[in-house]
Amino acid sequence: MLDLNSFSISKIIVVNNIHFQEAPFFCPVCEQVLSNTLDIESYHDVKCCRDCENDFVDKNRVKWLEGWRPSKNEIEDAFCHRKIE
Repeated sequence: MLDLNSFSISKIIVVNNIHFQEAPFFCPVCEQVLSNTLDIESYHDVKCCRDCENDFVDKNRVKWLEGWRPSKNEIEDAFCHRKIE
């Protein structure tokens, strides 16, 4: 019986995940590439990469949920600190 959610072609398995959620290539806050699963999880939770979640959301969660976003200067400062660490 053919399973409509997955099939195999020469040892390649293709899965049709009906629960798949799209994510952009770049963080809408800092514009860096969403480069790993933690970034994708953060994007689905709070619409930014994991670094931005750590730098901005965790410290301002209530404001974030109300629509606040960091200024360009705050983003640049956080980005400089990320490079140092």
